[in-house]
Amino acid sequence: MSTNFDLIEVLFSEPLQPQERPRNSFRHLTTKELQNIFNSLCHTLGQMESLTMIIDFLLDGIQQMKFFKKEAMHVLNQVILGIEDSPHKNEVVQLFPSMIEEYLKQKPNRNVLLKANDKHVETAKESCLETLLAMEGLGYILKVGGHELTHYVPEILYFCNSNTSPSHPHDNAVLYFALCDIATSCDLKLVDLLAQNVDHLSRSLNLSLRQRDLTQPGLETLLSLVIRFSYLHSDPSIQHDIIDTITTMTLNLSQSEEGQVLQILRCIFVIVDAFKMNFQKVERDEPATDKTCDLKQMIEKLEKEKKEMEEEMAKLALDEDDTSNHENDIDENMPEEETEKKELNFDQKFLKTCLDHVQHFVSMSAQPMWQLTALDIISCCLELLAGTPEESCGERQENFLPLVHLIWSPLSLLFQSKNIFVVDKAFDCLMVLGKHARDFIHVRVVKEIMPNLVKFFQTLELVVKDKDMARTLSARESKRILEKMINGLWDLLALLDLSPIESDQLIQIIVANLSGTLNAPEIRCKLEPRRSLDCNILDLKL
Repeated sequence: MSTNFDLIEVLFSEPLQPQERPRNSFRHLTTKELQNIFNSLCHTLGQMESLTMIIDFLLDGIQQMKFFKKEAMHVLNQVILGIEDSPHKNEVVQLFPSMIEEYLKQKPNRNVLLKANDKHVETAKESCLETLLAMEGLGYILKVGGHELTHYVPEILYFCNSNTSPSHPHDNAVLYFALCDIATSCDLKLVDLLAQNVDHLSRSLNLSLRQRDLTQPGLETLLSLVIRFSYLHSDPSIQHDIIDTITTMTLNLSQSEEGQVLQILRCIFVIVDAFKMNFQKVERDEPATDKTCDLKQMIEKLEKEKKEMEEEMAKLALDEDDTSNHENDIDENMPEEETEKKELNFDQKFLKTCLDHVQHFVSMSAQPMWQLTALDIISCCLELLAGTPEESCGERQENFLPLVHLIWSPLSLLFQSKNIFVVDKAFDCLMVLGKHARDFIHVRVVKEIMPNLVKFFQTLELVVKDKDMARTLSARESKRILEKMINGLWDLLALLDLSPIESDQLIQIIVANLSGTLNAPEIRCKLEPRRSLDCNILDLKL
C-alpha cells in the first residue's frame, strides 16, 4: 500500500486493497509457524467448556494489567475467532457487549501524541498498538456475533476510523480488514456499510469538531469519507451540517491557540480537497457528447432566442403610440431584471463559506504557515467555484468577481513579502485569478503586482547567482521557484493579454537572468512564450 492512505480510493480500487492481514509481532513469536501454532492454541481455548471463565480472566487482565495488556488483548482476539465453531457460542454471546465496551475505551493517549520530544515516543507507540488490537478485536466480535450486535456498528465504525492515522500503512491495513469483518457481520459490502452509517459518522464528527477536538489521528480520513459519501448520495442534511461545522470552527479563531488555528485551517483544506476530488470524478464520469448534437442544440437555442426577440419587438411596436405607458412598462420591468438573482446551489454556498472565513488569514504575515494554508484553500476554492454554473470566465460571475475583489488587497501585498514560499503560493493564486477573472484584474496586475514581481525576480536572481550560497537550501528553492514562475508567467501574459509595453520589462528580466549561464539559441529553446507578440519581443531582446 502507498504511504498516504485514502480509504475511499481503496474501497473502489481493487489493486490498492491489501491482500493479507497484517501480523502482530511479539518478542517470542518471531516466525509465521510460531504464530500459527499460537493462534491454534488460542482457537482451542475458544471451544472449551470453561470459555466464560477464560474470557472473564482475560478481560480482568486488560483492565488491571499495564505491562501485559497488549498480550492479553492479542490472546483474547484469537480466542474470539475460535468461538465461531464452539458449541458454547450462545452462552458466550452474552459477554460480547462488555467486551465491546472495554475495547472502545482503548483509545490512543492524545496528550502523549501531541508531545514532540523523544521521551514519549515509545509510550505513543504502545498506546497506538493497543488501539489497533482493539480495532482488530471489534471486527472479530461482530463477525462471530452476527446480527445480534448490529446496533453497535455505527459507534464501532466511528471508533475505528477516528483513531487511525492516514500516514501509517500497517495501521491502515488493520483498519481495512476490521471494516471488512464488520461488513461481513452485516451481510453487506464495505462501501454499502459505510454509506448506510455515514449519517452517524457525520453527526459524531460534527460534534467533535464543534468541541474543537482536533487531536484524533483519523480526522482527515473521517472528513474525506463523510464528504465524499454525502456528495455521492446528495444528502442535504449532511451537506448543511458541513457548512455549519466550518462556520462554528472558524468563530473566535483569534482567541484560539496558534496550533489549533493551523489545525482548523488544515481541516478546512482537507474538506475542500475532498470536494475537489468529487468535482474531478464527476468530470471524468461525464459521457462524451456528440459534437453534431451540440451544434444542433446550439442552433435550436439561437432560433428560439431569435423568435422570442421578434415577439418582444412586435409587442413593443403595438405600444409605440402610447409613449407614456411604454415608459412605465420599462420602469416596472427594470427593477425586476436588476433584482433577478439565482439562488446558490450547495457547492457555491460551501465554497463561498470557506472563502469568507479563510481570506483574513492571508494577511497575517507573522504566521507564514497560516498564510500558506489559507492560500492553498483559496486557490482550490476559486478554481472549483469557477466550475459552477454561471461562474466561469465570460459568464455573469455574480459570486466569483466579488470574492476576487475582497481577496485582492491582501493578495497583492504578499508579493512584497520576504518569504519566498509565500510569494510562490501567492503567484499560484494569481494564476487562478488570471485564468478566470482576466479583464477584471488586468489593470490591477499591471499597476500593483508587476512592479513587485519584477523586484522579486531580481531578488531571486541575486540569490541564485551568489556563489557563496550555491549549495544552500535557499539557493535551490530560489532556483526552483524562479523557473516555475518564469514558465507560469507566459501563461499569465497570455491570459491577461498584456500590451508590449507592459510585458517588455518582465521579458527583459527573464533574458537577463538566463544570459549569464546560457547563450542566445539556448535561451530561445528554453523559453516557450504562448503569444506571438511575446515571441517577437523575446527575439528582439536576444
